[in-house]
Amino acid sequence: MNEEATPEEELRANVRRARQEADLLAAHSGTVYWQVNAQGLYTDVGSACLKVWGYRPEELVGSKHFYDLHPEAGREEFKQAAFAAFAEKAPFTDLRNPLTTGDGRLIWVLTNGTPVLDADGHLLGYYGTDTDITEHKKLETARIESEARFRSYFELPLHGTCITSIEKCWLEVNARLCEILGYSLQEIVKMTWAEMTHSDDLAADEAQFARVLSGEIEQYRLEKRFIRKDGSMVWTEISVGCVRRADGRVGYIVCVIEDISDRKGLEANLLHALDKAESANRAKSEFLAVMSHELRTPLNGVLGFAEMLSGTALDTEQREFVRIISDSSSRLLSVIQNILDFSSIEKGGTILESAPVLVADLMHRACQAASQGASAKGLEFRCEAAPEAPGQVVGDACLISQILSKLLDNAVKFTAKGSVVLRIAPGMADGRSSLDFAVVDTGKGIAHGTLAHLFKPFTQADTSFHRPFEGAGLGLAIAQRLAEVMGGSITADSTPSQGSTFTFHLPWEPEEFFHQ
Repeated sequence: MNEEATPEEELRANVRRARQEADLLAAHSGTVYWQVNAQGLYTDVGSACLKVWGYRPEELVGSKHFYDLHPEAGREEFKQAAFAAFAEKAPFTDLRNPLTTGDGRLIWVLTNGTPVLDADGHLLGYYGTDTDITEHKKLETARIESEARFRSYFELPLHGTCITSIEKCWLEVNARLCEILGYSLQEIVKMTWAEMTHSDDLAADEAQFARVLSGEIEQYRLEKRFIRKDGSMVWTEISVGCVRRADGRVGYIVCVIEDISDRKGLEANLLHALDKAESANRAKSEFLAVMSHELRTPLNGVLGFAEMLSGTALDTEQREFVRIISDSSSRLLSVIQNILDFSSIEKGGTILESAPVLVADLMHRACQAASQGASAKGLEFRCEAAPEAPGQVVGDACLISQILSKLLDNAVKFTAKGSVVLRIAPGMADGRSSLDFAVVDTGKGIAHGTLAHLFKPFTQADTSFHRPFEGAGLGLAIAQRLAEVMGGSITADSTPSQGSTFTFHLPWEPEEFFHQ
């Protein structure tokens, strides 16, 4: 039977248990318990030092000072702080310092120490703890770096940058924003952005701001005017976003403000120039229309009297003169009519009708006029419709006929021998179904460099002074404009010395129409 323990033995046993429990807790929390004498030499170290510091207790006790574990870069600073406390017999609290572990790693610890004094008040040493705060230090460093990056961005002079409250007060502004608004930092933080906003732009900004506060949107961008300190106005583009708290409510507003006064001035100048150009264009079109009307009236008189004169008794030479007068007047009247048509299109005077149109009627009208001109030049002329072509389409019969007439007239005019053919078949243009009217001739063709310019007003393939064919170069331009009015287009393909193909693509939805 064991002898009963003395009170002193029980006390020592309780201290050992308490120490073991403390070591166990310290190991879990990354904390090392230590004791040093008055010279700073380790006299006792908790077992957690192996896990935290990478040293066994026996490697430290009696052989190392508690500042020996600190790297040279921070050792002197730590010694000064610690021994200043030693000199005053005072505790030291929450010293943050680096420490080199037994395996060469660098960690950060939080050191706390309490002095141990004898009965006469002499310093015997210190006991304390080192807690591993490496991860906390990393987070703190990252936070500091992040704040530094934000501050460097915030102070960039490229744009005005600010932080405002949900009450619209300026909380922080950079120097560039002060420059844009003409206020000092001390002046601007005493105001709200609402009272500096132009009255005509305030409602739109406040409406978007309310949507952010309600959670409907997270950010917005708009253009608005601020009133500067000197009363002048500055156009800005603002980009606004919110930062929310953990509970989802808006904490504050971040805003980037750019001065766009120069851009606004340029836009105003461009709009003014565009308005002047449109006015000049309208004046030109009106002038052409008036002049065309004025010229057409006397020309009709010339043609009428030339026809009457041709019915009188004339000799051969006189009859030739009358023919030349009649032909020249007809050509001039055609040019004037083209100018009148073009000016009407440019003014938006073309009224589009939409009604069922028989394809056979379109072919008959187009071929009837063109076949006479082809026959007079000894050309073969024919119309061909693919079996799958619809019998009826919906469109403006007058405009379609006008386009086909101009394309066929051109083909006959520029074809000296061979044939002119009108082919009708379903096709595709710009990804949509179309009914294609292709006019194919065996004329001299057009150079590839000229094709791209054919549909521009007053452009001709042959620009030489002695060209064999007269005209103002408006026929194809008018045809293309009329095609565009109907939502279609005209394309051209040509091979020099072999001929050309001009195709009018009329939009067509097969399911909406029927065959006849």
